[in-house]
Amino acid sequence: MGENALKKSNTSVLILPPLLLLSLLLSGIVIENNSSVFADVGDYLNISENVAENTTLNATDQNASGFVDVEQYLNISSEENETLEENETAEEANETNETVETGGEFIDVDEYLNVTENATGENGTVEENETGGFIDVDDYLTIAGNLTEKEKNETISNETSEKEEKTNITLRILDSSGRAFNPRIILYGEKQNFEFTSLQETEVARGTYNLVMIFSEDSEKQKAVQTIPIYNLTLRGLDLAQTFNTTIRIERLSSVPSLPGKRMAQAYAIDPTEVNFTSGEFTVRARGKVLFKCAEWSFDEHVCNGEWAEVMNLTPGELYTISFNSSDPAYAEYDVDYGAPRCSNYSSPCIANSSLLMSRDSLATPEPNQPNTVDSCTDGTSGTYMTDESVENITIEDLNGGSFNAGDWVRVTAWVYCRDATSDNINFVYSNTSASPVWRVVNYTYPCPGPGFVEVSTVFQLDNVSGNHAVRVINQYLGTGTATCGTGAYDDNDDVVFPVNGTAPSPLYGQDGIIAYRSNTGTNTLNSPKIRFWNASANNGNGGWGSEIELPSAGSPVRWAVVKWARALYKIAVITLSDDGYLDAYVCNNDCTNVGNWHVTNNIGRVWTTAPATSSRRFDFEFESNTGDLIVVYGVNSAVTTQDLAYKVLPANRTTFTGISEQYIDDTGHGTDIQYTWIRMDRKPLDSSEELIVVGFDTTDSDINAWVWNGSAWGNQIEISNAATVTGGYEALAVRYAA
Repeated sequence: MGENALKKSNTSVLILPPLLLLSLLLSGIVIENNSSVFADVGDYLNISENVAENTTLNATDQNASGFVDVEQYLNISSEENETLEENETAEEANETNETVETGGEFIDVDEYLNVTENATGENGTVEENETGGFIDVDDYLTIAGNLTEKEKNETISNETSEKEEKTNITLRILDSSGRAFNPRIILYGEKQNFEFTSLQETEVARGTYNLVMIFSEDSEKQKAVQTIPIYNLTLRGLDLAQTFNTTIRIERLSSVPSLPGKRMAQAYAIDPTEVNFTSGEFTVRARGKVLFKCAEWSFDEHVCNGEWAEVMNLTPGELYTISFNSSDPAYAEYDVDYGAPRCSNYSSPCIANSSLLMSRDSLATPEPNQPNTVDSCTDGTSGTYMTDESVENITIEDLNGGSFNAGDWVRVTAWVYCRDATSDNINFVYSNTSASPVWRVVNYTYPCPGPGFVEVSTVFQLDNVSGNHAVRVINQYLGTGTATCGTGAYDDNDDVVFPVNGTAPSPLYGQDGIIAYRSNTGTNTLNSPKIRFWNASANNGNGGWGSEIELPSAGSPVRWAVVKWARALYKIAVITLSDDGYLDAYVCNNDCTNVGNWHVTNNIGRVWTTAPATSSRRFDFEFESNTGDLIVVYGVNSAVTTQDLAYKVLPANRTTFTGISEQYIDDTGHGTDIQYTWIRMDRKPLDSSEELIVVGFDTTDSDINAWVWNGSAWGNQIEISNAATVTGGYEALAVRYAA
């Protein structure tokens, strides 16, 4: 070392702790300077033989940058370091420590710390400072245990101050019914951030925060409740200077005014009026194409006290972010179309098939154009297609003719998928306008006759209003028969819009009751049945019978006449049995005081070829309560042993039996030909039911047997009695449901 003189760069300082420098000197490590900022190793090693006489290094003396100057490090005190022996050479130092490779012009901190045990000293391992490759002086002082009393006092003071600035906060997020939501909540403050799953008397530092609520679109809870479409919401400048106990209300809206030519896709309202904040924003996934805002929305009354103003265009399926303030706003997304399948003309039937309605929402097999509703009613998103609930197709038929007219009777048939035979109900819902729908349940089926794909239907009368009407079919899991929109996680709601013209059928005034009978009057005398209507309003409210109406000829003297009125629709049927053994059917579904509106089908079935000497009524018929279908059963004139009874089904949308095939019931209790001479039927009086009962007297075996109709077939055969004996021409049986 004697060959070199100690040199100091005019602009360089090297940040090294005393013990580390000493170790380096002993080890002969070479450090080179490349940018005039740090001293050259050669300069450091060029230490005079009198280095032991250098002044004491003051560990707390720092330059302005926070690091100790080289001259100060070299000014080593005799108390901290041993005197360097003059005869120590770099070669001797290298024997105790391997040469450290620099990989460049400077040695990394890790390499500085990798020194011999002689340099370990009291500081132990020193951690690298984050701002560069050198250790901050404060770190060295802390490690060495030299934290000053002043610094300790400042730390205690800060901790005490923070405790004094804490405050309690409680934040509830509810809908208008009081149902709570627990989103992920993040508070971003000036000094620190907090994250919670709920805020109930939670302690945080006082101050101003930005609050973010995250309602994850993947949250199973959010999918189940199906109440808010908002994914996240931010309140900026939230003042938490004092105790904070407040509520934010958020809710999906099911009914807001429709705009001309537009369909509401979804709507929601936010009520932050209890919260003191400067601005806010939220993010929603769009269902509609245009966003409207009502700034004067009443969250409690669910009405807009101002105007709906257009805000922006949307792209369905994409997220959008909108700013808001504390003026209690509501928002509604609209489409420019109906949002549901629509038949374009008045022709019946109107069919929305599976290519339009299959599946539900966005299941693995997604529903086309979901949710297929004319308002904000949406589908549940849970479950699996063809395992859980869905509506597959809807058909609407006019039962009064080939076109939809105001006041007509219609039948709605739906093909649905039910999970099982106990959990699902099918609601049929109707509105006489699709622009601002006011829904009402016209019928429901519970339980769904599942599991799997099944057909359900109902019949009802259209309101006497022209325009675009709408029918909705709801497949609900654990729902109710009063729901007009299924809101459960597995519910499917599908609408069909169809036009109805303004021509209504003739009113039923004066048709409060009807009698059918045979008389030797009129043109055809005994060959034609006669009818008269009861008018309850006649004679100043005392009532009265109308004049006799002669129906078309049966071709033979009438023996029996049975008249029934369909429960589900305006349709009257009279079926007669004549001397020739034939049944003749008379059906009317529009102003039945006009004989021209009665449709006759002669010879729909035959019960004998030769009239019996004793009286017997070998037929009966009923309308299904739910559908309005007519089923007639008769003791057929047949020697085939499996054709003991015959029946025909007249669909609710037809008025004649032309082309309808004859079907048969086999009395399985006997293998021979059987003749039934007395038959009676009744319908289950529930509006949602298709069930019927038929009971008959088997003259051959003196038996009374019964069957139950389930809407598509006869079953549940039972022998009521096997000892009824011959009735001698008298009716000796009857059947009736409990009304």
